[in-house]
Parts: sequence; structure tokens; C-alpha cells
Amino acid sequence: MKQFQQFICVFALILGNFSLSAQDFHKSLYNMMPLSVNPAYTGDFEGTIRISGMMKDQQNTWKTPSLSVDVPIMMVRGRDWLSAGVAMDFDRSGDLTLVRNRSAISVSYHLSLDKKGKNYFVLGYQFGADSGFLKEGFNAVAIDPIRNDNVITNVPNNRDNKFSENFNNIGVMYRSQVDKNTLINLGVSYNYIFRQDGSISSTPSTSNSVDKSPSKFVLHGLVDRTINKKLSVHPSFIIRNKGTEGTEVMVQSMWGYLIRPDLDLRLKGGLGYDIDQGPALLLGADYGEWRFGLSLEFPVTGIAATNQGFGGFEISASKIINIYKKPAVEPTICCPDL
Repeated sequence: MKQFQQFICVFALILGNFSLSAQDFHKSLYNMMPLSVNPAYTGDFEGTIRISGMMKDQQNTWKTPSLSVDVPIMMVRGRDWLSAGVAMDFDRSGDLTLVRNRSAISVSYHLSLDKKGKNYFVLGYQFGADSGFLKEGFNAVAIDPIRNDNVITNVPNNRDNKFSENFNNIGVMYRSQVDKNTLINLGVSYNYIFRQDGSISSTPSTSNSVDKSPSKFVLHGLVDRTINKKLSVHPSFIIRNKGTEGTEVMVQSMWGYLIRPDLDLRLKGGLGYDIDQGPALLLGADYGEWRFGLSLEFPVTGIAATNQGFGGFEISASKIINIYKKPAVEPTICCPDL
């Protein structure tokens, strides 16, 4: 319990000291797509393979399907393990006819800090590429939902307008099984390392120039706590700091209720709040190794707030697959006495 109380204190201090001026978050259901948060999340599960998918629709303007797959690939020292994964986003804009693709590969090492394997320090690395093009160009200003930290400005009328950029992300995470009822995750990642602050501005294909994305820190935390045999609570937060472009902050509180112990079926519900934009309704369910999530956003500021108070939705699903080796049983030959 002492570690749980310390986590809450740190959380409160963080919220009190960050500047709050930002754009929309890329994903409200960020816990459903962990490789987009921190490469240290790669392989952070018990099982053989994890597949996660999400569809985000922001006011029928930005549509972003996402997919990630990660696996633990090698045990080390009996308690440590090495993991690898891939993550992809495919963004389409109806207004700007903007097409963006983002893909990344990641690796992580999970280092056990004790003999019982209750506390882990995780180091992760991610390499990827952003690429895209404008089908039709014109002067416009719009939020880039893929990285959510750039603005496309003064887009020329050129169908061959293309852009691309490689990136490197690193991250660390601490995970602690405080007791049989409480699990804590706390991590930080540094994204777009070796980059200078700037915004992506698309230019004609003849020059093919593009400003580099700003480096940014991402701080995140999660608590999974079982209150009794049926009730659980899952508070979390994520903070993205982008230097001169401000800081994004989102806090969430999800509650779970085990309605069918025989099926391992738990229903979830709660609220999220983007301090710059507004609230979101969060719904979900856990069914065995399946996880489902739904987010409905209700922004109170920005262009989305004029759309009858509804900003968009996200729907997601994740499954952990367990593949067990069949035991090699030698055939027994029965030789009856003659």
C-alpha cells in the first residue's frame, strides 16, 4: 500500500506542475494501443502473442485505423525476457484528402529486480517512418492526428505533394506487483530524438523539403487494483510535453465489475478528461484473453465543440493468444507375456 500511496502523490505533483496548452490527443483509448505510448510496453503481457486494433473517427473528418502485434521472443536468466513488435497507423482525411501512413518496429528488455519477479524495469526502443501525400492541395491549416504535434500550413496545389520522415523513440518503464490486488505501471518515453522543434509543412515535389517533427516526452501511469472479488478500479494518466508547443494531459478512471466469474467476463466503464479539450465516456469489457474498448468524446473547446458537443469515437479490441507446446510423449509398447 505504501507504493500505491507514493504513486498517487507523484501523480498529483505532476498534474500541478505542467503547463496546459495543447491539441487533441491522438488516442483516447491509449491503454488499448500501448506500443503507441511507449516502446517499453512491447511484450508486456503473459502469453505468446498480442494483437491489438483500433478505429478512430474524428467528426467524419479524420479516420485512423491502427494495428499492433507484439511477442515475447526470448527468456533470459530465467526471469528476464526480450520482446519485439510492430505498430501501424493508416490515416485518411476527408477535408484535406491527406493520406498518412506510420509504421514502427520496437524491441524491449524486461529486467527482473527481484527473485520473485514482482518488480521489473523495462527498456524499449522503436524505429519507424512517417510518409504520406496530399491528393489535392490548397491553402489550409489543420491538426495532424497521427503525431498530434504538427500543423500543415499553406499547402500548395500539387497532386504530387509527398513527405516522409524517419523517427527514433526510446522509453523506460517500471512495473510493480505491489500485492496480489495491486499492479502499478509508470513509464516515460522520449520520441523523435535528435529532432529540433518545428512543424511539418508540405512543399512541392520539386523541392521535397519537410521540417522535422519536434522531440517530445511522454509520461504515463496506470494502476490496476482489485477491491473485492467482483469490483476493480483502473485509474491512469498520460502527459505529452512538446517544448514550445505546450503540454497535453489526459486522466482517466475506469471501473470494472465481474459479472460472470465462470466466463471471466468483466464489464468496464468510466470517464476520461483531456484538460485542454474536455470529457470522454469510456466503455469496455474483458472476456478471457479478449479486451474491448469504446470511447465517445465530448469536447468543450475547439472546432469539435461546435459539432453538437460530439467530437468523435474510438473502438478497439485486443487479444492475447497462448500457444502451448504439446508434450512429447514416447509411445509405450505393451508386450504381453507369451
